[in-house]
Amino acid sequence: MDDRQPREPDLTPTTDLVHEHGVVLLVVAAMEREAARIRAGEQLDEDAVEKMVRFTREFTDGCHHHKEEQVCLLYTSPSPRDS
Repeated sequence: MDDRQPREPDLTPTTDLVHEHGVVLLVVAAMEREAARIRAGEQLDEDAVEKMVRFTREFTDGCHHHKEEQVCLLYTSPSPRDS
């Protein structure tokens, strides 16, 4: 019997960012639905809006954009052998 733990797939910086983009897009879709509800005259879901704003500030702006910059720098900076 093989008691080894299943191996997690390798997570590269770019695959991590792709996954994060998917999460960000889910929140953006929720924002669009809430905006449509508000335009239709429905009551603002203050709790949902507060969570979406907090996600955007803390995750998207506070973490994800920094990762994007680091990955872009990694892949666009000349390597020492290019000098």
